[in-house]
Amino acid sequence: MRKKMKKNFEPSILRYPNEEKLLRYLLSIYGLKKAVNIFIKIFSSLFEGFLLGESVKATDKNYPHIYKIGKRVSSILNLKNPPNIFIAQDPLFIAYTIGTKEKHQIVLSSALVENFSEKEISFVIGHEIGHIIFDHIVFHSLIAFWTIFISRLPVLKYTLFPSFLPLLAWSRNAEISADRVGLFVCRDIRASINAMMKLSGGKEILLHVTPEEYMKQFDLLKKSPGRFLEFFSTHPFLPKRGKALFVFSNSLFYKNIIKYKKITPSLKEGVEKEVGRIMRVR
Repeated sequence: MRKKMKKNFEPSILRYPNEEKLLRYLLSIYGLKKAVNIFIKIFSSLFEGFLLGESVKATDKNYPHIYKIGKRVSSILNLKNPPNIFIAQDPLFIAYTIGTKEKHQIVLSSALVENFSEKEISFVIGHEIGHIIFDHIVFHSLIAFWTIFISRLPVLKYTLFPSFLPLLAWSRNAEISADRVGLFVCRDIRASINAMMKLSGGKEILLHVTPEEYMKQFDLLKKSPGRFLEFFSTHPFLPKRGKALFVFSNSLFYKNIIKYKKITPSLKEGVEKEVGRIMRVR
């Protein structure tokens, strides 16, 4: 049965259900959401001051094309509190988000802004906004805390590592949810996958590699013992991540949303099972 899409589109319909389930599990075992949110509010206010001093805030006068993309993406997603977007000087392709649902900043590196197309930037900004609207920032902060502090203390690192594995599993699935938001605002699967490849392999990668051929490595990866190394990663291996987004973009569920403004829950169940098979680390 089809449902008419509400005038104010709710992005949660795009969310990967395994990620949402894992997030509820994390909240049940860590129970730190309120405390971490307080920390994030304090830190993000301080960090915004740092960004104002060390980077450029996109406005209708500064980086107007980035400001325009941000406004358009926020409008598509019906955001009540659109993010401030900052461009920081960096030769690497970097994008990240800091803040809470109420107040947040997206940081793009100058290299990314200079070398990505408008559609690719739309995907990146949409992806980062996906992390905001799905409340991912809390546990991303815990992962950052682990990486910066706990992983440098051998006793704590090895003692606490088993409790860190559920965080990593959730983080890999969270990328799938955020990728779908990026695709939804970009409306171009090729540009979306190009953006992921450039973030991973640099600006020249598309001169030597085609997305279609690269994703064929997914079939080789499934047979390799090295696939189990993904257990220790915050992100899915790129061939798997690209395959998951490609399958979602080709699903009748997604096409109904884009073409006919219809939501068909029964079709979502089918594509989620297929994406679940892709995402297994075994």
